[in-house]
Amino acid sequence: TVNGLVTMEDVIETLLGFEIMDESDNVADLQMYARRSWESRAKRLGIIEDENPEE
Repeated sequence: TVNGLVTMEDVIETLLGFEIMDESDNVADLQMYARRSWESRAKRLGIIEDENPEE
């Protein structure tokens, strides 16, 4: 069985400290995408307050 898979791209990204964009990547900054997704879910669930509430 396979418990984990590390690609050469993963190794090089870790060594260089930045994302390598290729033809299969849809998002340039995955950390920013993850942060925005979390904020959206947190606002929807009431964990954090919406800064611009719709009136």
